[in-house]
Amino acid sequence: MKIAFAYSTKDRPEFTLRTIKSLDCGGFDLFWIDGSQTMEGKNCALYYAGKFKNTLFKAIHFDITGGPDSAIIHSLQLMLAFKYDCVGLIENDVLLKEGWLESCLKTLTGPAEEKIGAVTCRTIKDRVIDTHPGYATMWNMGAGMVLFTAQAARIILSEYATITASEVYNFWQTQGHTINNNELFNGQTDRGLGADWRYAMTLKKHGLSCAGTIPSLAENIDVVGGHEYL
Repeated sequence: MKIAFAYSTKDRPEFTLRTIKSLDCGGFDLFWIDGSQTMEGKNCALYYAGKFKNTLFKAIHFDITGGPDSAIIHSLQLMLAFKYDCVGLIENDVLLKEGWLESCLKTLTGPAEEKIGAVTCRTIKDRVIDTHPGYATMWNMGAGMVLFTAQAARIILSEYATITASEVYNFWQTQGHTINNNELFNGQTDRGLGADWRYAMTLKKHGLSCAGTIPSLAENIDVVGGHEYL
């Protein structure tokens, strides 16, 4: 399979310094999507883009503005234009552990109880609705670390929009799942959410599930208090 990831940064070079090395494992092409406003952030991208030894580095795209959703749309459209079989997103605050890519591919392409359209190796416990041998079904993966099939990525782009917490909660209720209230509503009656909160819901409507590897092989390094991972 032809695989590509977009690594997104926006300043915070201290996070890039901690997470960039885990991307040099080979097995995919890499696009660097940078929205930095400081020269320190831009220079960090320029410096480390030339340091890859195993992963094929394709290009840096600077001055990506408009917020996270704009960067995600740009990234997915860019990679799909190159006819990759699978396209993924990784943010610079996500630290990947050894074997992360192999585990993602095994989950995405191996035998499963459902048709998988996307996989993450950042398997956050509160975002799981079912567990199976070797993987978990997710109601929310976020955009911090995710690998889509090309088909799934096109579906996500075709229905890209923000959503509310009630819409997410009610959808999964109709699927027979009562999902975690604390992360979803965060104490608000009907919280507005970014588009990545609806990825799993969108794909489910098209007969595709989102999976998380077991064990989780990624973690956020900027979350106060941290997540609990499988």
